[in-house]
Amino acid sequence: MGQLNRGACSTWKDGLLMIRLDGIVPTLVMLTLATMTASCGGSAPPPDDQPSVVVVPPIQTIAAADEPPPGEWPDKPDPPRTGPAHVAVACQFTDGWVSVLPTELYDPGEEFLMQALIGLAEEPSFWEQAGYGRFRDHRATRCTDRGTTVDVPTGSHYLLIGWANQFSVKGQYRDNGYLEQITLQPGETRHFKITTDRLTHTWLCISCPYLLAHGAGGLDELGQVLVDRYTRRRKGTDVVQAQVAVRDGRVTLTIAEREPEITHLDAIEVTTANRRLSLALAAPAALRQIDGQDLQLSLGEQLDLVFEAPAIPDGLIDVEIHVTGHYEPVGPLL
Repeated sequence: MGQLNRGACSTWKDGLLMIRLDGIVPTLVMLTLATMTASCGGSAPPPDDQPSVVVVPPIQTIAAADEPPPGEWPDKPDPPRTGPAHVAVACQFTDGWVSVLPTELYDPGEEFLMQALIGLAEEPSFWEQAGYGRFRDHRATRCTDRGTTVDVPTGSHYLLIGWANQFSVKGQYRDNGYLEQITLQPGETRHFKITTDRLTHTWLCISCPYLLAHGAGGLDELGQVLVDRYTRRRKGTDVVQAQVAVRDGRVTLTIAEREPEITHLDAIEVTTANRRLSLALAAPAALRQIDGQDLQLSLGEQLDLVFEAPAIPDGLIDVEIHVTGHYEPVGPLL
């Protein structure tokens, strides 16, 4: 041990010599009985030939823990979850779409909502102009059997799932969707596995022009045509198979526009037994071939078309009707 500096101060207490060094943490020193000169006003210890000094490291005191010992821990709630919530959806069918919409944006009276959410993903420029721009941040995403995860804020939402391209299969809009209101907590992940038997909600599409034909009972509705062809970029040809009546060597078809939209017809063709029936001379020339020259129909208008069927006896025949064109909704659809 080195020499004690003059600045050191020592005192006796209960047989121990407490030495305080200037600028140094107090150190506990144990001394055997020895003769030492008192300093800082202290008295000398009992006489001895040589003092023996032992330095003891400072003692660290650890405060007792407030918690009970192991094995007696009380149950503690999980820490609060933070961050966004997640909705994981697996669609067990093709052409599935999913959107998670804040409750305040959901309007049960908006019949074209699901089509708009899908359209904002495929045709954003059209659907934003059509009055659905406020839904752009919630546009639908593809939903497959591998699963799709949508990140959303916490709170109340509606889960919307749609099964697209089913009109041509079912002939109507029915049981093509899933709808459920859900409440999500911070950091929560909600899982959904949707099969076709859970699709009990019906999403409507923008109505398309209607095709009618004279049949056995008079004028028969054959359904809608140009389904989902709501922009020029989606222009194409729909094929309808039907039974129509031949009367006096002619077949008559009617196309009617019943909604606030404009139908653009480029061409209409009727075939039977690999034979093409010619449009009557009085029919609009724009409909004789696919050439980009459209005939337009607006709300409340209809077009009667006569096709020549010479040498075919009166009665019902099987035909294929090819309708080429598209349609455009007029103004906001809300």
